[in-house]
Amino acid sequence: MEVLGYFIGFFSLVITFLMGVLTYLAWSNGKWMKIAHNDTRSLIKETHNDTVELIKWLGKLIVADGEKTRELVRQFKADLRVS
Repeated sequence: MEVLGYFIGFFSLVITFLMGVLTYLAWSNGKWMKIAHNDTRSLIKETHNDTVELIKWLGKLIVADGEKTRELVRQFKADLRVS
């Protein structure tokens, strides 16, 4: 009977130690997850800003290309009238 008491005491001590290790690992993982979350959010924000700038640049390029096309059409019409 006394052996059972020692076994229960030892088992309780091992479980307590393992719970401490698991608690530390969970805390460490939570800290790492918070850092990774912040890094991911900043990366998404930077990507969004770059995408907005790219869309604006493409809009300007499309407008400029449209103006060039209209000018070429006007010039072509004028050349046809002269011919």
